[in-house]
Parts: sequence; structure tokens; C-alpha cells
Amino acid sequence: MQEALYEIEADVDLSVAVSGEDALSRLRSAEPLPDLVILDLNLPGKHGIVVLEEMKRDSNLRPIPVIVLSSSGDQRDVKAVYEHNGNCFVRKPGEYDEFVEVMERLEKFWLHTAYLSPHDD
Repeated sequence: MQEALYEIEADVDLSVAVSGEDALSRLRSAEPLPDLVILDLNLPGKHGIVVLEEMKRDSNLRPIPVIVLSSSGDQRDVKAVYEHNGNCFVRKPGEYDEFVEVMERLEKFWLHTAYLSPHDD
């Protein structure tokens, strides 16, 4: 993801978590809060659905849009993401060039087209 964002020259400040627990810890202590979270389902420790569920229960984190980017195409995973108030489910393509294209589309839509919730400062 870092390489793809660099390749498309995305103007983002990226923070990468190595586990579900790490993701939640970083989010809860983030100043300022991120504008957007891209979440994988298959995180070590807490599964991505659990991270999503905890984010959406937390009044400070709830407004942050969550894009789930997963290699899973299982409809149960897709359904679970939307049932837990995920904003978008995108299947990771297998080829790097296609992945770069997906990241470019996500960046253009979520950071340049969509209006994101302002954070209380």
C-alpha cells in the first residue's frame, strides 16, 4: 500500500498498524484523528471485523470512514463489514498494477470527492 500510494503521488500521512490491537491503540491516541481508515480483515490479534466493531462503538472514532480492503471475496465478510457500519468493502486485486489503480480510485474518491466528517478540535 505504501508503494502504491507513493506511485500515485497521494498526498497522505500514512500510519501503518501491525495488528488489530495496534490499530485501535493508534486510533484512540491519535491527535488529530485520521480522516480515513483502510482496514484489512486478516489482522494478527483482533480480526478486522472486531476492530471495525470497536471503532463504531467509540463515539470519537465512529465518524471516521472505514474502507475494508481485503483479499477475501466471501459474501459473509462483505455482509459483516456493512452490518458493522463499514463504509466500503473493496477486494484487493491480485496484480500490483491493478492494486495501484484501486488505490488511485480510492484516493480520488475518498480524499477529493467525498466530504468527510469534520473532527471536533
